[in-house]
Amino acid sequence: MLLEALYHVPRDKWAYAYDNSTIHLRIRTKRDDLEQVVIMTGDKYNWAGTYQEYSMEKAAHDRMFDYWEIAVRPRYRRLSYAFKLVAGSETIYLLDSGLQHEPPSPPGNASSSLIFTRSMYSRYRNGPKKQSFIRSCQSDSLMGIQVMTQIQ
Repeated sequence: MLLEALYHVPRDKWAYAYDNSTIHLRIRTKRDDLEQVVIMTGDKYNWAGTYQEYSMEKAAHDRMFDYWEIAVRPRYRRLSYAFKLVAGSETIYLLDSGLQHEPPSPPGNASSSLIFTRSMYSRYRNGPKKQSFIRSCQSDSLMGIQVMTQIQ
């Protein structure tokens, strides 16, 4: 597993509120490197009652990378999550604090790992933003990849 190719940030096009009840999550991995990406989700205030795992779908790829995504509908309009990355017999977990070989502890425990969190309130507090499709190029912060962005 090529760890240097992993990329996810809990904002922008990688984790965003799609509508009032859905959050889209994405992660980038080396092309054809992983057999499975699982998203481990739950509410940080009720982890035991809301914990679920979902297999992510490989939504796209280019010459170098695979792009995995999933739509998640959290019960309480907030979400804590971590990625479980599987390649053969190797399993790695990607959390906000970085990579680790052991499964993350549930949020709220004294030994809790830092799990990504995302809330839908920030985007929908004043209603969804209207966007026009104006073509502009902006380079991705890590790899210098040219991407098309939407601006108003």
